Amino acid sequence: MSETYKLKNKTSSCRGDSANRPDLECGQTMVEFVVAFPLVLITVLAIVQLSLLAQTKLFVEYAAFNAARTAIVQPDNLDDIAESAKLSMTPISPRVDAMAGLSVVSGVFNNIADIFGDAGTLLLRYAYAKQFTDAKIVINPSQSNDDITVHVDYLTLLTIPLINKIIGTKASGILTMLSNYAGADNNWITALSSIIGTDYFYPLSSEVTLSNEALHEPLPADPSQCTYSYTDNQGIKHTYTNDEVYQSGTYKNGRPQYHTDKDKTGISRIVHQECL
Repeated sequence: MSETYKLKNKTSSCRGDSANRPDLECGQTMVEFVVAFPLVLITVLAIVQLSLLAQTKLFVEYAAFNAARTAIVQPDNLDDIAESAKLSMTPISPRVDAMAGLSVVSGVFNNIADIFGDAGTLLLRYAYAKQFTDAKIVINPSQSNDDITVHVDYLTLLTIPLINKIIGTKASGILTMLSNYAGADNNWITALSSIIGTDYFYPLSSEVTLSNEALHEPLPADPSQCTYSYTDNQGIKHTYTNDEVYQSGTYKNGRPQYHTDKDKTGISRIVHQECL
Protein backbone atom coordinates (compact mmCIF):
# COMPACT_ATOMS: atom_id res chain seq x y z
CA MET A 1 0.00 0.00 0.00
CA SER A 2 2.82 2.40 0.85
CA GLU A 3 4.56 1.83 -2.50
CA THR A 4 1.32 2.55 -4.36
CA TYR A 5 0.86 5.73 -2.39
CA LYS A 6 4.40 6.91 -3.14
CA LEU A 7 3.94 6.33 -6.87
CA LYS A 8 0.67 8.24 -6.88
CA ASN A 9 2.28 10.95 -4.82
CA LYS A 10 5.18 11.25 -7.27
CA THR A 11 2.85 11.50 -10.24
CA SER A 12 0.69 14.15 -8.67
CA SER A 13 3.74 16.26 -7.70
CA CYS A 14 5.06 16.12 -11.32
CA ARG A 15 1.70 17.51 -12.41
CA GLY A 16 2.19 20.44 -10.16
CA ASP A 17 0.04 19.43 -7.19
CA SER A 18 0.75 22.18 -4.64
CA ALA A 19 -0.27 19.92 -1.75
CA ASN A 20 2.76 17.71 -2.29
CA ARG A 21 6.50 18.29 -2.35
CA PRO A 22 7.81 19.57 -5.80
CA ASP A 23 9.53 16.87 -7.76
CA LEU A 24 13.20 17.70 -8.37
CA GLU A 25 13.54 15.48 -11.45
CA CYS A 26 10.57 17.13 -13.13
CA GLY A 27 12.09 20.56 -12.55
CA GLN A 28 15.43 19.42 -13.91
CA THR A 29 13.76 18.22 -17.12
CA MET A 30 12.11 21.59 -17.55
CA VAL A 31 15.41 23.42 -17.10
CA GLU A 32 17.14 21.19 -19.64
CA PHE A 33 14.34 21.86 -22.13
CA VAL A 34 14.58 25.62 -21.61
CA VAL A 35 18.35 25.53 -22.15
CA ALA A 36 18.39 23.15 -25.11
CA PHE A 37 15.38 24.39 -27.09
CA PRO A 38 16.90 27.72 -28.23
CA LEU A 39 20.05 25.93 -29.41
CA VAL A 40 18.04 23.36 -31.33
CA LEU A 41 15.83 26.06 -32.83
CA ILE A 42 18.79 28.15 -33.98
CA THR A 43 20.46 25.07 -35.45
CA VAL A 44 17.36 24.13 -37.44
CA LEU A 45 16.87 27.68 -38.71
CA ALA A 46 20.54 27.91 -39.67
CA ILE A 47 20.30 24.68 -41.67
CA VAL A 48 17.25 25.99 -43.52
CA GLN A 49 18.85 29.36 -44.30
CA LEU A 50 22.18 27.87 -45.41
CA SER A 51 20.33 25.39 -47.64
CA LEU A 52 18.49 28.28 -49.30
CA LEU A 53 21.78 30.12 -49.80
CA ALA A 54 23.36 27.03 -51.35
CA GLN A 55 20.43 26.74 -53.75
CA THR A 56 20.72 30.43 -54.65
CA LYS A 57 24.46 30.04 -55.20
CA LEU A 58 23.78 27.38 -57.84
CA PHE A 59 21.46 29.78 -59.63
CA VAL A 60 24.10 32.53 -59.48
CA GLU A 61 26.60 30.20 -61.14
CA TYR A 62 23.97 29.32 -63.75
CA ALA A 63 23.28 33.01 -64.36
CA ALA A 64 26.99 33.69 -64.82
CA PHE A 65 27.20 30.87 -67.35
CA ASN A 66 24.25 32.20 -69.33
CA ALA A 67 25.67 35.72 -69.24
CA ALA A 68 29.03 34.41 -70.49
CA ARG A 69 27.28 32.63 -73.36
CA THR A 70 25.59 35.89 -74.28
CA ALA A 71 28.94 37.68 -74.09
CA ILE A 72 30.44 35.20 -76.53
CA VAL A 73 27.79 36.09 -79.11
CA GLN A 74 27.42 39.80 -78.27
CA PRO A 75 30.56 40.97 -76.45
CA ASP A 76 29.69 44.64 -76.97
CA ASN A 77 26.09 44.42 -75.79
CA LEU A 78 26.41 44.89 -72.03
CA ASP A 79 22.66 45.36 -71.57
CA ASP A 80 21.84 41.94 -73.02
CA ILE A 81 24.61 40.32 -70.96
CA ALA A 82 23.16 41.75 -67.75
CA GLU A 83 19.62 40.93 -68.83
CA SER A 84 20.57 37.30 -69.39
CA ALA A 85 21.78 37.05 -65.79
CA LYS A 86 18.67 38.78 -64.43
CA LEU A 87 16.31 36.47 -66.27
CA SER A 88 18.26 33.46 -64.97
CA MET A 89 17.86 34.67 -61.37
CA THR A 90 14.11 35.37 -61.67
CA PRO A 91 12.85 31.88 -60.67
CA ILE A 92 14.83 31.88 -57.41
CA SER A 93 14.21 35.52 -56.49
CA PRO A 94 11.58 36.53 -53.91
CA ARG A 95 8.73 38.82 -54.86
CA VAL A 96 9.84 42.42 -54.68
CA ASP A 97 7.13 43.16 -52.11
CA ALA A 98 8.77 40.66 -49.72
CA MET A 99 11.05 43.49 -48.59
CA ALA A 100 9.90 45.17 -45.40
CA GLY A 101 10.14 48.62 -46.95
CA LEU A 102 7.44 47.76 -49.48
CA SER A 103 5.00 46.27 -46.98
CA VAL A 104 2.96 49.48 -47.01
CA VAL A 105 2.09 48.96 -50.67
CA SER A 106 1.91 45.18 -50.59
CA GLY A 107 -1.78 45.39 -51.42
CA VAL A 108 -0.97 46.89 -54.81
CA PHE A 109 1.40 44.04 -55.61
CA ASN A 110 -1.13 41.49 -54.41
CA ASN A 111 -3.67 42.96 -56.79
CA ILE A 112 -1.16 42.64 -59.64
CA ALA A 113 -0.54 39.00 -58.76
CA ASP A 114 -4.28 38.33 -58.52
CA ILE A 115 -5.01 39.92 -61.89
CA PHE A 116 -2.22 38.26 -63.84
CA GLY A 117 -1.96 35.04 -61.81
CA ASP A 118 1.33 33.20 -62.16
CA ALA A 119 2.52 35.78 -64.70
CA GLY A 120 2.01 38.52 -62.10
CA THR A 121 4.03 36.61 -59.52
CA LEU A 122 6.78 36.03 -62.07
CA LEU A 123 6.76 39.74 -62.88
CA LEU A 124 7.26 40.61 -59.21
CA ARG A 125 10.13 38.12 -58.98
CA TYR A 126 11.71 39.61 -62.09
CA ALA A 127 11.40 43.09 -60.54
CA TYR A 128 13.55 41.91 -57.63
CA ALA A 129 16.07 40.12 -59.86
CA LYS A 130 16.37 43.17 -62.10
CA GLN A 131 17.28 45.42 -59.17
CA PHE A 132 19.61 43.11 -57.27
CA THR A 133 21.46 41.28 -60.06
CA ASP A 134 24.48 42.75 -61.80
CA ALA A 135 26.65 41.25 -64.54
CA LYS A 136 29.79 42.64 -66.10
CA ILE A 137 32.72 41.51 -68.22
CA VAL A 138 35.97 41.36 -66.29
CA ILE A 139 39.52 41.31 -67.60
CA ASN A 140 41.71 38.49 -66.32
CA PRO A 141 45.37 39.07 -67.25
CA SER A 142 46.14 35.34 -67.13
CA GLN A 143 43.45 34.29 -69.59
CA SER A 144 43.70 33.98 -73.34
CA ASN A 145 42.62 36.82 -75.57
CA ASP A 146 39.93 34.54 -76.97
CA ASP A 147 38.37 33.92 -73.53
CA ILE A 148 35.57 36.00 -72.02
CA THR A 149 34.95 36.16 -68.27
CA VAL A 150 31.66 37.39 -66.84
CA HIS A 151 31.19 38.27 -63.16
CA VAL A 152 27.69 38.17 -61.63
CA ASP A 153 26.68 39.69 -58.29
CA TYR A 154 23.38 38.95 -56.58
CA LEU A 155 22.00 40.34 -53.33
CA THR A 156 20.05 37.64 -51.53
CA LEU A 157 17.17 38.62 -49.27
CA LEU A 158 17.39 36.61 -46.04
CA THR A 159 13.95 35.62 -44.82
CA ILE A 160 14.69 33.19 -41.97
CA PRO A 161 14.34 35.00 -38.60
CA LEU A 162 17.23 35.16 -36.15
CA ILE A 163 19.69 33.73 -38.66
CA ASN A 164 19.27 36.69 -41.02
CA LYS A 165 20.49 38.97 -38.23
CA ILE A 166 23.50 36.75 -37.58
CA ILE A 167 24.87 36.26 -41.11
CA GLY A 168 23.19 39.09 -43.04
CA THR A 169 23.85 42.77 -43.56
CA LYS A 170 21.15 45.14 -42.39
CA ALA A 171 19.85 47.51 -45.04
CA SER A 172 16.72 49.07 -46.42
CA GLY A 173 15.54 47.32 -49.56
CA ILE A 174 14.00 50.54 -50.91
CA LEU A 175 17.15 52.60 -50.38
CA THR A 176 19.29 49.83 -51.80
CA MET A 177 17.17 49.93 -54.95
CA LEU A 178 17.64 53.70 -55.12
CA SER A 179 21.40 53.31 -54.77
CA ASN A 180 21.40 51.21 -57.94
CA TYR A 181 20.21 54.27 -59.82
CA ALA A 182 22.45 56.74 -58.01
CA GLY A 183 25.64 55.46 -59.64
CA ALA A 184 28.91 56.19 -57.89
CA ASP A 185 27.43 58.97 -55.73
CA ASN A 186 25.45 56.76 -53.38
CA ASN A 187 27.44 56.88 -50.14
CA TRP A 188 24.73 58.81 -48.31
CA ILE A 189 22.09 56.33 -49.44
CA THR A 190 24.20 53.40 -48.26
CA ALA A 191 24.79 55.00 -44.85
CA LEU A 192 21.12 55.84 -44.39
CA SER A 193 20.09 52.38 -45.52
CA SER A 194 22.17 50.68 -42.82
CA ILE A 195 20.59 52.87 -40.14
CA ILE A 196 16.90 52.64 -40.91
CA GLY A 197 16.89 49.33 -42.75
CA THR A 198 14.88 46.37 -41.57
CA ASP A 199 15.83 43.94 -44.33
CA TYR A 200 18.85 41.67 -44.22
CA PHE A 201 20.84 40.74 -47.31
CA TYR A 202 23.68 38.39 -48.14
CA PRO A 203 25.85 38.97 -51.26
CA LEU A 204 26.62 36.09 -53.60
CA SER A 205 28.81 36.16 -56.70
CA SER A 206 30.19 33.90 -59.40
CA GLU A 207 32.53 34.11 -62.38
CA VAL A 208 32.47 32.00 -65.52
CA THR A 209 35.05 32.02 -68.30
CA LEU A 210 34.18 30.69 -71.74
CA SER A 211 36.35 30.36 -74.80
CA ASN A 212 35.19 31.93 -78.03
CA GLU A 213 35.58 28.84 -80.18
CA ALA A 214 34.41 30.71 -83.26
CA LEU A 215 37.70 32.60 -83.26
CA HIS A 216 39.59 29.34 -83.69
CA GLU A 217 37.65 28.22 -86.73
CA PRO A 218 39.44 28.65 -90.08
CA LEU A 219 38.33 31.56 -92.18
CA PRO A 220 36.13 30.69 -95.14
CA ALA A 221 38.04 30.17 -98.33
CA ASP A 222 38.13 32.87 -100.98
CA PRO A 223 36.19 31.42 -103.96
CA SER A 224 38.45 33.24 -106.38
CA GLN A 225 41.41 31.28 -105.03
CA CYS A 226 39.69 27.89 -105.41
CA THR A 227 39.50 25.49 -108.32
CA TYR A 228 36.46 23.48 -109.35
CA SER A 229 36.43 20.14 -111.07
CA TYR A 230 33.94 17.69 -112.55
CA THR A 231 34.62 14.06 -113.52
CA ASP A 232 32.41 12.75 -116.30
CA ASN A 233 31.20 9.21 -116.92
CA GLN A 234 34.37 8.35 -118.88
CA GLY A 235 36.59 9.32 -115.96
CA ILE A 236 37.82 12.52 -117.58
CA LYS A 237 38.31 15.37 -115.09
CA HIS A 238 37.25 18.83 -116.20
CA THR A 239 38.60 21.84 -114.31
CA TYR A 240 36.92 25.21 -114.17
CA THR A 241 37.70 28.63 -112.78
CA ASN A 242 35.56 30.57 -110.34
CA ASP A 243 34.13 32.70 -113.13
CA GLU A 244 32.89 29.57 -114.90
CA VAL A 245 31.03 28.26 -111.85
CA TYR A 246 27.63 29.37 -110.61
CA GLN A 247 26.58 28.67 -107.02
CA SER A 248 23.31 26.77 -106.70
CA GLY A 249 22.57 27.83 -103.12
CA THR A 250 22.09 24.25 -101.89
CA TYR A 251 24.23 22.52 -99.30
CA LYS A 252 25.16 18.90 -98.77
CA ASN A 253 27.14 17.59 -95.79
CA GLY A 254 28.02 21.12 -94.87
CA ARG A 255 29.73 21.83 -98.20
CA PRO A 256 28.24 24.03 -100.93
CA GLN A 257 27.34 22.39 -104.22
CA TYR A 258 28.11 24.19 -107.44
CA HIS A 259 26.70 23.93 -110.94
CA THR A 260 28.43 24.81 -114.18
CA ASP A 261 27.34 25.49 -117.71
CA LYS A 262 30.69 26.29 -119.26
CA ASP A 263 29.77 25.42 -122.83
CA LYS A 264 26.31 26.99 -122.67
CA THR A 265 24.73 23.59 -123.25
CA GLY A 266 22.08 24.08 -120.63
CA ILE A 267 23.41 21.09 -118.67
CA SER A 268 24.18 21.78 -114.99
CA ARG A 269 26.74 19.55 -113.39
CA ILE A 270 27.75 19.37 -109.74
CA VAL A 271 31.40 20.24 -109.36
CA HIS A 272 33.74 19.89 -106.40
CA GLN A 273 35.47 22.82 -104.74
CA GLU A 274 39.15 22.52 -103.86
CA CYS A 275 40.76 25.27 -101.84
CA LEU A 276 44.16 25.62 -100.21
